[in-house]
Amino acid sequence: MALQLVFLLCLIGFTSASAERKMVTTLPGFDGVLPFTLETGYVTVDKDSGTELFYYFIQSEGDPRYDPVLLWLTGGDRCTVLSGIVLEIGPVKFIVEPYNGSLPRLQYNPYSWTKAASILFVDSPVGAGFSFSRNPKGYNVGDVSASLQLRVFLRKWFTEHPSYLKNNFYIGGDSYAGKIVPFLAQKISEDIEAELTPNNLNLKGYLVGNPITGESIDTDSRVPFAHGMGIISDQLYKMILVNCGEGDYDNPRNTICAEALTRFNKVRRCVTRQNYNHSICAVFGNQFTAQGADFYLISLLSADRIDILLGSLQLLGQVHMGHVLYENCNHVPHNPSDYTAIRKLLKEEIGLGFSKNPPPRPPINCTASYSGYLTYFWGNSMVVQDALGIKKGTIHEWVRCHNGDLPYSEDIDSSIKYHNNVTSKGYRALVYSGDHDAIVPFLGTQTWVRCLNFSTVDSWRAWHLDGQSAGFTITYSNNMTFATVKVISISSFTASTSIATMSPWRLVPLVFLLGAWSSFSPCSHLATAAPPKLVTSLPGFDGPLPFHLETGYVGVDEENDAELFYYFVESEGDPGRDPVLLWLTGGDRCSVLSGLAFEIGPFKFVGEPYDGGVPRLEYNPYSWSKVASVLFVDWPVGAGFSFSKNPRGYEVGLGNVPASLQLKKFLTKWFIEHPDYLSNPFYVGADSYSGKIVPFLAQVISEDIEAGLGPHLNLQVHPPLDPALNAPDDSRLHWLVPLFDVDCNIERHCFFLLQQYKSYLSYFWANNDATRDALGIKKGSLDEWVRCHTPGLPSTNQDIRSSIKYHRNVTLKGYRSLVYSGDHDIVVPFLGTQAWVRSLNYTIDDDWRAWLLDGQSAGFTITYSNNLTFATIKGGGHTAPEYQPERCFAMIQRWISRNPL
Repeated sequence: MALQLVFLLCLIGFTSASAERKMVTTLPGFDGVLPFTLETGYVTVDKDSGTELFYYFIQSEGDPRYDPVLLWLTGGDRCTVLSGIVLEIGPVKFIVEPYNGSLPRLQYNPYSWTKAASILFVDSPVGAGFSFSRNPKGYNVGDVSASLQLRVFLRKWFTEHPSYLKNNFYIGGDSYAGKIVPFLAQKISEDIEAELTPNNLNLKGYLVGNPITGESIDTDSRVPFAHGMGIISDQLYKMILVNCGEGDYDNPRNTICAEALTRFNKVRRCVTRQNYNHSICAVFGNQFTAQGADFYLISLLSADRIDILLGSLQLLGQVHMGHVLYENCNHVPHNPSDYTAIRKLLKEEIGLGFSKNPPPRPPINCTASYSGYLTYFWGNSMVVQDALGIKKGTIHEWVRCHNGDLPYSEDIDSSIKYHNNVTSKGYRALVYSGDHDAIVPFLGTQTWVRCLNFSTVDSWRAWHLDGQSAGFTITYSNNMTFATVKVISISSFTASTSIATMSPWRLVPLVFLLGAWSSFSPCSHLATAAPPKLVTSLPGFDGPLPFHLETGYVGVDEENDAELFYYFVESEGDPGRDPVLLWLTGGDRCSVLSGLAFEIGPFKFVGEPYDGGVPRLEYNPYSWSKVASVLFVDWPVGAGFSFSKNPRGYEVGLGNVPASLQLKKFLTKWFIEHPDYLSNPFYVGADSYSGKIVPFLAQVISEDIEAGLGPHLNLQVHPPLDPALNAPDDSRLHWLVPLFDVDCNIERHCFFLLQQYKSYLSYFWANNDATRDALGIKKGSLDEWVRCHTPGLPSTNQDIRSSIKYHRNVTLKGYRSLVYSGDHDIVVPFLGTQAWVRSLNYTIDDDWRAWLLDGQSAGFTITYSNNLTFATIKGGGHTAPEYQPERCFAMIQRWISRNPL
């Protein structure tokens, strides 16, 4: 059908020109005159077939006389280079707003690479974007022939633009174009040596981003990458390694290997740029091959829609492969067995005329996908085509990418030898990778670069932007540099250069389900707690508090007059029935105000420069107090506002064991003073170092229950997030790259790094006299409040060497347990936590799968017998709710209600 269309087009009269140019001063959708110089045009690269490549040339916004000239190519299946202009490195980008039938609007991109270089964007190979051929046979090209046409293009273009011959010249491209760039560079270098280029083109080197090489390492590296990112389980990873070896995953060596790879990624290479239809049978099996009509429907779908459907049946398909932290905007049935729903989706799309184009509309919050969606309407506008100087009748329908409808030969089996050849001649090379790309993972790229066996000139180190790590880099001899590009910020899963747009959401701290006390006998010999204080307003918070807050002290060591301070936030839902959650904070005597104001509490600090007054507070819409009453305790003694009149009191509770027993005493006394909550389910939650305490405390309570001592708790355990175990593991050695910047210099007031700056603000808030009066802090009990202690108080005695045995003991008694980790926490990496959970050797009840929020993968989970669940949180850091409050809230809400993740 596509070839027939091209044949019809060739009957239309074309305007012929070898190298026609047009100066573009305005663009439809852009407000006003362009603030940069744009030239468009065509260059004939094959006279026999009438093949012409279209280009956009944007002159450097710096000093075009001396700045380099960069040729830029785009990857994909004949994807237009307009993607590079409006979605990547060009000076304009789309305003993401709902498409209403009018022309999409454009705005200036302040981070355009044209600030440093003149860029020649070329629609290549022929058939991409606005490039065309008069003869349908002209579309039959491949890696080699398309590269040679680019060489012709450059010769002609520089002949028409001789003023740029003296400028340094670089070739760049990403993804599939990364396979073309080094080959083209070699051909140009050979021409220079043979003096065939116009006045010796001033080639200096090339750069490639997340480049495909054609080698199996491109896709084989997805397995260790997915494991390192928490997308596949330890069990599946080891199954692949044992049964498939460490490479060539496109050709399973046995049945078990094939099954493991099918579970990992059902698409694999059988779905190529040219052969989508024939791979369907192998993927869907009898579910579709038995239904001829269904197979026919699939064959009519575009490639991206097939990827969407296949993606619903694989673990890797649960994430956005181009960036595993972005929203996966492919909305399909999430139940792999629901083929009826898939068939319904196919028929609906065919009926709507979406079998080819226009593309299906993604959700507006999927910014990157929606920008790509807008390109279709902009590129097909006749006003736009007139402004760009598009030849009439050459393009029936502009598409951003093709889907195998035009012939193409992938005849460069591997580009690695060309990298070696060109760099060995002394040309510069920059190979860079986004550290969250699952299409061509940086692990594979890093591997083949290292295998070139060049000596190291500058060893692996961080490279910085504005004082922060922007990625990691290594420089080899022969002028080759490899670099990773770190995620700087995520806002609605859209990369941004402003750290202020970070979404501090995700990862869930772990909660301990302790159930209601079935019976309780008051202990009259225990001293009662100090009278609590009802707090109706807080300094820095505008107006009365929209939640019920009580503060107070409970004595836990009468001999030394040691008292633990607490904040009790009553449930904003149904406090008469909702659970009561005890929350502990980790670190070296870190105040539980961290959990209250940075993680799960109902207020948080406003991130703004400190001006000497009381830092402002605002309401947190993802507070866990919406589903539970939360009892925040400054523990152990010395943390936050907890204190001891006798200095020995800071030593008695130093060990993990005595400090845990003080917590048990605290709970007993607190519930005596708050009998209305005795019938409510009781939970214990904690994060980081407190992860060692929770399972031990749960075991102590369970033993008291068995012995009939004290209050009989209906214990249902939920261990804490990223629990510290003090068990040796090498999980950090296998870690990839941390997500957020952590080395903020408070003295520089880097308030955009909100997590660090809000910690800074907490110091002034808690040491303010008005705050202390409002909270009911005892006069003289504390000279200076600090969020976490450093040397000054005696060091903690770590008398719980490992908490793993307590996890085992408690879960073997039938108590529920949920252990989950942020997949971007390098303090306690999820790989180590997953390893010790697996070492418990429980049978699997629900195998590794994605868990979802709003139709998107929020992480991966596996459930074992003995009510033990392990889960990862996609993009989560060490203290989960501090980075991902929305997802954390969703998880705790499900867990408390006993719904599956």
